[in-house]
Amino acid sequence: REVLVFSKTKPDGAFISTSARPLIGPNAQLHGAVSVFRDTTEMRRTRMKLEESEKRFRDLFDANPTPLLCYELESHRIVEANPAAVELYGFSRAQLRDMTICDLLPKSETTWTEEYFNPAEGVSMSKLAEHRHVHKCGESIYVVPRFRRMTVDGRDLVVMAAQDMTKRRQTE
Repeated sequence: REVLVFSKTKPDGAFISTSARPLIGPNAQLHGAVSVFRDTTEMRRTRMKLEESEKRFRDLFDANPTPLLCYELESHRIVEANPAAVELYGFSRAQLRDMTICDLLPKSETTWTEEYFNPAEGVSMSKLAEHRHVHKCGESIYVVPRFRRMTVDGRDLVVMAAQDMTKRRQTE
């Protein structure tokens, strides 16, 4: 019937998880209990290290001054954007996550799309060529994109760093 679960940290730092279940006899009488004690210290430490590592990565991604977009290779759906990308493109992070990388590319220019849709696996690609992208307001922005293909949790992703060249281009 009822399961009792509790955890306790021992003075030496070990983490013990306990669960207990009553043994009920034929007349609905309590005959005893079964208790299981499990040392979950290593599992907990591993989970904490993973959480710390993910936080460090998130902090580095978010603090990066270069606009970064991460999108799925097959669907081209944007799965993540850092604050610098939000500022560059004018869309909120949530709006970018509802878009594909194609939504940021001008509909009239399709000659260079292979770089976006099939970058070499694990290789940073850059031809140092400016590409025209589209800001939320519809104006053109110019970037030099660099790509890194990677697999995370079984998903093929592309991280695109977009060096903003718009101001330089406007002063020419």
